[in-house]
Amino acid sequence: MGSQRLRLDRNCLKRQIPPPRPIFQVLLTLTWAQWAQFLVGWFSWFCDCFDTVVLPLSVIGLTQTFGKSTQEITLAITLSQILRPVGALVAGILSDRFGRKWPMFFVLIFVGIVQIAAGFIDNFNHFLVLRAVYGIGLGGVWSIAHSTALENLPVELRGVAGAIITQANGVSFIVGAVISMTMVQRVAVGWRVLFWISGGSTLLAAGTRLLVPESDVFLAAQDRERKVIRGDGKATSQWTKTGIFLKQMRRMLEVHWVSLIYSSLLVMALKFLYHGSQDLYPTFLQETKKFTPRDADIATIIANCGAISGGSLSGLISQFVGRRLTMIMCIILAAAFIPLCVLPSSFAALAAGAFFVQAGALGALGVVPVFLSEISPPAFRATFGGLVYNVANAIAGTSAPIETAAGKFKIKGNEAKVLPNYTTVQGLFIGISAACSLLFVLFSPENHGSHFENHKVAYEEDDEANAMDVQSCKTGERESRSDPIKSEVVD
Repeated sequence: MGSQRLRLDRNCLKRQIPPPRPIFQVLLTLTWAQWAQFLVGWFSWFCDCFDTVVLPLSVIGLTQTFGKSTQEITLAITLSQILRPVGALVAGILSDRFGRKWPMFFVLIFVGIVQIAAGFIDNFNHFLVLRAVYGIGLGGVWSIAHSTALENLPVELRGVAGAIITQANGVSFIVGAVISMTMVQRVAVGWRVLFWISGGSTLLAAGTRLLVPESDVFLAAQDRERKVIRGDGKATSQWTKTGIFLKQMRRMLEVHWVSLIYSSLLVMALKFLYHGSQDLYPTFLQETKKFTPRDADIATIIANCGAISGGSLSGLISQFVGRRLTMIMCIILAAAFIPLCVLPSSFAALAAGAFFVQAGALGALGVVPVFLSEISPPAFRATFGGLVYNVANAIAGTSAPIETAAGKFKIKGNEAKVLPNYTTVQGLFIGISAACSLLFVLFSPENHGSHFENHKVAYEEDDEANAMDVQSCKTGERESRSDPIKSEVVD
């Protein structure tokens, strides 16, 4: 029976799904609401990234303020990453159950307040607690932001849009580096101003979210419910909807747990590649290569220009050659420039190497939002995708402490001074991460071009067989799942 349904679904796909349109033609068809949904998703994630990068940019200042070592300061990065899955799970469930708008608003308010408060802290233990709590909000924002931005766009734009969302990482690092270079070093409060500005921008994002309507997926669900009420006068209670939602979530976990674990390992390897080449790079330039803080900031800006360029192009390329092949090409690009990124001593060579390593690292990550959205169970995109991404981040967040600890194996400097061996550590760490990323991507599933937006939301599907997969295809409403793990849902 399951195989018959799957064959029906595939035949329906061939008959009903129209061919993709040119990207620029599709851009002209977007409504203001679609633009607003995408932009608010991007801005929310940019603010969250900004809140994150201020800590790596402030490592030197924090060591001076709290009297702690670099390794102790980077513990704050790890703590915030470890608690990301908690926020991802809570916010993802709330978002898939109640809609994108209000969960996003409250999560952004929470993150902004915690970030501003961190700028007033004088006790290191209190600072660590706030960064840990911040990690919960950090995980929640990504879970909702990527769903909000992608599910309201035509399928032809999702690869490019997903990459642009990811470039918020690079843009936030550039903005933070510019503020660090022009303001932090000139004001008495030092690193604290970075935390206050980033927290304020997050509160601004929360206010912006109030101005944008709910996602079309949930507005359509509300319309269907109103039609049912007009038809027989019976409305489904919130408790009943929650019961249906929990039942579907249990079914989703039973069917997709293998995909959940494998996808987490894949994204984890890509995040190790990215964080391993970025988090301690300013510290590496200052402590090992003896760059001034200003030169280190400029090199960081150049590197993140590469990240933005590579990430943006990867999204466009993935629309034509697929998600996996694009990630493979980006990983190879990053690996090829590892020596130039860590071995030279001149500013120009190191900046050029960092440019191309970051182009490859964030180029591969640029495909991740749409890749996860397409392989996720359609009714649980925020929960599944958010959990995968943030579990991977929780593990990859250990990259800075690992590199710092490994750097304790000292080398002799030119001035007979003992220096941390960050050159060897960064080169090996980035290389191993690239090799693992390539391996996982080679064996990953792909569901390029999925029309997941046509699925019902989870609390509507009170059917263990999830008949929506077949019934909607009969009317040409959606595309089927080619991944055999997903096809089990219709059995």
